[in-house]
Amino acid sequence: MGTYSHRLANCNYRPLRTRQYICPQPRTRMAAILALKRALVPWSNPSAYATNLWLCLCEYALVNAALTRRRRPARPVLIKQVRASLVAAPAYALLPTAVEWLAARGATRLHTGAPGLFETLAFLSAVEVLVYCIHRALHEVPWLYRTIHRPHHEYKTREQLSPFASMAFHPLDGLAQASPYALLALVMPCHLGVWELMLFATGVWSSSIHTGSTVARVPWLLGAAHHTLHHTHFRCNYGYLTTACDWAGATLRVPGRASAE
Repeated sequence: MGTYSHRLANCNYRPLRTRQYICPQPRTRMAAILALKRALVPWSNPSAYATNLWLCLCEYALVNAALTRRRRPARPVLIKQVRASLVAAPAYALLPTAVEWLAARGATRLHTGAPGLFETLAFLSAVEVLVYCIHRALHEVPWLYRTIHRPHHEYKTREQLSPFASMAFHPLDGLAQASPYALLALVMPCHLGVWELMLFATGVWSSSIHTGSTVARVPWLLGAAHHTLHHTHFRCNYGYLTTACDWAGATLRVPGRASAE
């Protein structure tokens, strides 16, 4: 009891929403970072995904049709994608929010020390492998595809794709594909700020690869052209950021230059 009182006496005593205090210790410093994030973004991860929907709107309006030079998806298709996205958003936010709650209590490997290049690359590589395995299983295990992943693949042509489709998942599908970041945070070291940045970048990347483009600008990057083929051919290009896992798993389909419009 005396030790706890001594710690409070040496803290900048300022109550936060997480009921933690800004103290020199790493765990409370992490709680302070999470509290600052919530002060800036009141709804935390749900707000981040709402922000992603706004980014989808901007990308659709300013980039999608201009770069791909194709017809825009019909309005009923867009409305259906937006509705599905709004239903799935809480599921997307659930796991990251749970990880933040655990991180504030020191129950994860997330830290607030100096971010390391090697640990960041190792974390991203592990995410890459897990996303590939989960995504491939969602296609190749019949009952998983039938009950969970099929709604996302209602959009089978590039004319039906839009950035809004990036979040048009079954809620359980959203949980499954968000799980690599959550699970790895429990067993692999990663800077908390870098981890949060990865989550935000994932949302932006996901919206960008659903534009229906057929132009592969970087051969080793699993961009919009590769993911368009995934939606039109189903059994290929399951990866996350790079073509490495698809190449190793013999599921890589390279966009042909002749298919670009």
